[in-house]
Amino acid sequence: MKGAECHPNFKSHMSQTLPVYFDRLIDAWENGRSGRCAHLGHWDFKPEPDQASAESDDVRIAQQRLDDVMIEMAMVRQGQSVLDIGCGFGGLIECIDSQFTDMSLTGINIDPRQLDICQRLRSKSQNSIRWQEADLCELPFADNSFDRVFCVEAMFHFASRRTFLAEVYRVLKPTGRLTGSDIRLTDSPPTSSTPRFMIQAMLSDGYGPWPDP
Repeated sequence: MKGAECHPNFKSHMSQTLPVYFDRLIDAWENGRSGRCAHLGHWDFKPEPDQASAESDDVRIAQQRLDDVMIEMAMVRQGQSVLDIGCGFGGLIECIDSQFTDMSLTGINIDPRQLDICQRLRSKSQNSIRWQEADLCELPFADNSFDRVFCVEAMFHFASRRTFLAEVYRVLKPTGRLTGSDIRLTDSPPTSSTPRFMIQAMLSDGYGPWPDP
């Protein structure tokens, strides 16, 4: 693979508790009820009202929109080496592959089930695509390996954002760029009367582990 060598301290397998909601997402993928995107999306449009198929269509539009926004913010260019951390089912890499050529694209995830789904993706643009199982706070790559690093709605699962960001800084080239989206709780959710602690409990139960909220 071009531009990303294994870090000498890499451990081939790291045990980590996985979020239970991915069981449902994997089942939805395997049964044709979802696409490759595993994130919540970018809702900058008005959903269609009162249509039986609108909900799933709206979700896919929002998910595609978030991928487009991330790629635009990252200022991705032809010929770059790109790392997607917590790559889900490979949706973002599929999107980059459809738009650019001469790319070295790497997706990593702690969950081999998700990587198995990613392995079924083939480049449509003759790009190099690689998938790897890894601890996301101990990246298995040499210093200065990547032009662009993405992390879309995954940081809240990591043991430490500080450790993760230090690792990203290490593997990015001096002119590189990290682009990501995260989830955080506000003190007073503007659209809900539910107390914050109850929202956090529900999220932790359905989307945990959430070690660094």
